[in-house]
Amino acid sequence: MKINSFNHFGYYPKFNYVPYMPNNGICSHVVLSERAKAGIMSEVMLNNEVETGGVLLGYIKNSIWYVVECIDPGIRTNNTVNRFSWDQNYVNHLFERVRNLYEIPLSILGFWHRHPGSMDVFSMDDMETIANHLASMSKTGLLTMLVNVDPDFRMTFYHAYNDGLMKVGYDIGDEYFPEAAMQWLSEENLTEEISNNGRIKPRFAYNRIVSLNCCDVENDNKDFKKNNSLPVEKRRNSFQESESASESKEYSKQIDELICEQNMMIESLDMIRLSCQNYEQNICALRRCIEDIGESLTLLVEKTQALNKEI
Repeated sequence: MKINSFNHFGYYPKFNYVPYMPNNGICSHVVLSERAKAGIMSEVMLNNEVETGGVLLGYIKNSIWYVVECIDPGIRTNNTVNRFSWDQNYVNHLFERVRNLYEIPLSILGFWHRHPGSMDVFSMDDMETIANHLASMSKTGLLTMLVNVDPDFRMTFYHAYNDGLMKVGYDIGDEYFPEAAMQWLSEENLTEEISNNGRIKPRFAYNRIVSLNCCDVENDNKDFKKNNSLPVEKRRNSFQESESASESKEYSKQIDELICEQNMMIESLDMIRLSCQNYEQNICALRRCIEDIGESLTLLVEKTQALNKEI
């Protein structure tokens, strides 16, 4: 996995694979929602043999990392057998939308990407990417997960912290999640936020991949709380407003134009499909007419032969 980012280390960093430590107090287990797993499998299936990946969103509670959602890498990506690049604007845009679907807005927990064959350890490029992200998530580290299809689909989760990579076990199923973690955004919460702040504006930069130093999450050992019991500043990511609002609107406009073009193409395809169906119906009708004419000619020949015999 190679994300287009400046390597401030000046060299390929070295990570050590460390044994599992269940009482490390930071990451002891991973729980994946059914929706997140389906998103990962769908992304792998749609890209067939080439490499792809995504962003893992969720919560941390009592050293358990709950992955609720998974964001795909975008529309304008470059995928090959051994690497891929992100559509940075798309990921930043979708992250802010998806995280706010829930009563407790989601945080970035880490990333996943597919590896060819049975390779379930990280390449040198992977190490560089992990180090760049880890430098801004030093509090809790981050999840980095590998997908292999060899030939069965399988996932391998690692928790990256300091210079260590620790393999972590996982479970899949919504029944493992605290109830509050899966609550959708309520009408009451939306009304309160808008009345207090006006229209909620996204606070992030569009010109780069999601900045993990703005998405650091703390290891919260307390119970989940509803949004309206937390201060607004704690509920929203402190993304730096380094880009103007006009650029944000311009990108949204481009997305709307792409959707409009896609809808027009779908309508055109439907018209072509309908025309083909009419053409097939006309061909069938013409074929029946030809068969009727052939039967009539056969009868006419038989009658002619009968008359010739009588004469």
